[in-house]
Amino acid sequence: MGGITPKELSREFGQSRRIREDIEKPVWHNSLRLPEGEKLDPEKWATIADDYMKKMGFGELHQRAYILHDDEAGQHIHIIASRIDLTGKIYLGQNENLKSTQYIAQLEKEHGLTQTPQNRDPEALKRTRNTAGEKGIETRTGEPTTRTKLQTIIDQATTDKPTFSAFASRLHRAEVSILPSGKTGTPQGISFELEGIAFKGSDLGKSYAWKQLQSRIEFDPNRDQGMIDQLRQDPSPTNAQQSVEMNTRQLLNEPAEQATKTRPDLADTFKILAVMEKQIEKSGATEKQIKAYMDTTKDGIAQMIDAGKYPQLPTQAPEQKPKKPKSRDIDMEL
Repeated sequence: MGGITPKELSREFGQSRRIREDIEKPVWHNSLRLPEGEKLDPEKWATIADDYMKKMGFGELHQRAYILHDDEAGQHIHIIASRIDLTGKIYLGQNENLKSTQYIAQLEKEHGLTQTPQNRDPEALKRTRNTAGEKGIETRTGEPTTRTKLQTIIDQATTDKPTFSAFASRLHRAEVSILPSGKTGTPQGISFELEGIAFKGSDLGKSYAWKQLQSRIEFDPNRDQGMIDQLRQDPSPTNAQQSVEMNTRQLLNEPAEQATKTRPDLADTFKILAVMEKQIEKSGATEKQIKAYMDTTKDGIAQMIDAGKYPQLPTQAPEQKPKKPKSRDIDMEL
């Protein structure tokens, strides 16, 4: 891609979007972060990002942009890509969470980066061990059992204590179904299903039971009840994930005052969108161009939010008040 400004990038992304207007979610987003205090130059970041995207299954014809952020928590890049390549082929993505973790570990070795631990201590997390039968299957096939896969996916999805919505979104992207217990109200338990095999959270270990799991995520009964009810109606990854993302995307089209009553966590997002819309209006863009740009932007931001990565308001330096000159006694000779 040759664009640099938001307007230019939006115009280029619009090319692939027009090829497949039937695709409701054409934008894909992820981020890569270095440990605190480490830095890479933009060229090295671009090389690593290209390698990562290739491993994830994106081709040369998938449009993408890398945005470098340098903050105290750790230098990182945001990757925004079109799921539609320039021939109309769609990137579907399966088990992305698990694959991404594996590929990041590979890239750390290949590029001489600091290698981050990929698995927590099972004992510290109070995992339930595999049964004798499961161990036998694991030995014969050389593949981790469904129990182990679920434990690993949940561990990876809770590393940064995400919101419940983001947690559910991450599990759905890894093809895990989530079923809260009960028919109404706050659940008392939770179950997970992968590859057609279901486990109660408590069967995976004490750390995966609903009561303990709430200490690993940010669960707000008032905010998250709608999501709980949706999962009870249809816990399957495809339908539930589409429902979560669609809800966020729909809210971003509502008036800010109304939407933030349902989702207070979107308050800063609406401020950012308002600033962006004013900037694009000042550029002299037509109403149609403004709408296309904002639609693409909202698609990307909705996916960021559903992945637990909220856009940040730019920090502004405090306004400096002019200093008053100090009064002095001046001797004047006439």
